[in-house]
Amino acid sequence: IMNQAQIASNSLSSFQEVTAAFPNTHLGRQLKQVARVIKKRADLNVNRQIFFVELGGFDTHQYQLNGGNSQTALLAQTSQA
Repeated sequence: IMNQAQIASNSLSSFQEVTAAFPNTHLGRQLKQVARVIKKRADLNVNRQIFFVELGGFDTHQYQLNGGNSQTALLAQTSQA
């Protein structure tokens, strides 16, 4: 397991940049990193990968359509990413 972890760490220490454009948002940066890892899948010697990204703040109650971190802004960020 340690050997596999070292190989993965060495492989992920450098990355090939992806050509797809991602927005410079919290969610966009996470998805860009996922794309980089997918691009390195051959170096990592994996066939099936599962990724989790997160975007919190949807529990807005009465402030869903107005205010700083509104549902509208969160949905726009999701759409752009």
